[in-house]
Amino acid sequence: MDNYNYIHIYKLIKTIKNVKLFTFLLISVSQITLAQTQSDIQLANEYILKGDKKKAVELYRQIAKSESSAVFIYNNYLNALLDLDQFAEAQDFVKKMLRRDPDNIQYKLDAGVVMIRAGDMAKSDKYFRDLINQNLSNVQTIKVMSEYFSARSLFDYGILALTETRKVTSNPYLFSLDLAMLYRLKGEKDKMVNEYLNYVTQTSANIQYVKNVMQALLTDPGDLQSLEKLLYSRVQQSPEVEVYADLLVWVALQQKNFYGAFIQARAYDKRFQHDGEKCMEVARVAIDNDDVETAARVYKYVMREYSKTPNYFNARLGLIRAREIKIKNTYPVQKDSVNILVEDYRSFIQQYPDNANALEAVRSQAQLLANYLDQKDSAIVTLQKLISNPRASQYLKSKAKLD
Repeated sequence: MDNYNYIHIYKLIKTIKNVKLFTFLLISVSQITLAQTQSDIQLANEYILKGDKKKAVELYRQIAKSESSAVFIYNNYLNALLDLDQFAEAQDFVKKMLRRDPDNIQYKLDAGVVMIRAGDMAKSDKYFRDLINQNLSNVQTIKVMSEYFSARSLFDYGILALTETRKVTSNPYLFSLDLAMLYRLKGEKDKMVNEYLNYVTQTSANIQYVKNVMQALLTDPGDLQSLEKLLYSRVQQSPEVEVYADLLVWVALQQKNFYGAFIQARAYDKRFQHDGEKCMEVARVAIDNDDVETAARVYKYVMREYSKTPNYFNARLGLIRAREIKIKNTYPVQKDSVNILVEDYRSFIQQYPDNANALEAVRSQAQLLANYLDQKDSAIVTLQKLISNPRASQYLKSKAKLD
């Protein structure tokens, strides 16, 4: 190998060593700078927690000069500037971030909020409306925008974004739950209810969720009356939609208008072929609210109209229980009436020994014997037979043992 090659190799090795040294120094400086920046950010955040926003802004301002660090202080820095009424600096900061990330929807929305905080309402209104119109074709972005508006109590812009997107997509049921929440926050109950109805029309399996929400929110009698009128209107327009008829029954139950609920349930069961199931629901709620007369009327109707369905047996036993409640609530209790009840239970048990309700009837019969006819021995024998019955559920056996 000649001297030239030796010299070339020597220079190459020296160059590599210099590059490694430079890289090492660069990494070391970067690490030191990063550590210092993190320390400054932590200190600025501590100032925020202590309420010293001026000192925090002074630190944030220096940190923000580094593009790579600005994103880590963005929210705290911007909010501190707004709280200190430094709107020009806030606007410049947001613009700087937008130049770096022009598609960032939060930065775009924050620019409008800065205008509002600065008192430029007309400019911010035009800005937000234009921003909404620019994104109407992007459902996901519109949803993000509505959540942003909602979090900052800018409910009207959130509603505008969602309703305009509905028009563009030709989907009148889009964003039903989001709009219901926004109308609830605005206190517009009728519009809120309308959106919940839109929602449940599309997802009928969630009707119980909607009932729970409306039970919690519609606390005034006038609220239920408004809902009832809206439901009647929808039933007339779309009689084939089952959830509207279901909710009409529910409204009557909430109003404790049990006979009215029965009328609605009767029509519901006929129209949608539910074999008296909704009527039985009304009867159970009426019993729980001591409206024994309406419950008895419902049970008699189900027995007459649905005699070939399982609900016939439920209704027959329910009618006996309704009479039992009525007798027990009459003072003094007439033993002759109790004897008739015992015979009614015995007849039901003998006629339908394989029916699951017959086992419940056995327990009811034993309670009457013990508590009202002073036939404790007969009651004990009856309960022992029930406990030893292999068809009786463990839960029923446990109740019988406690008796």
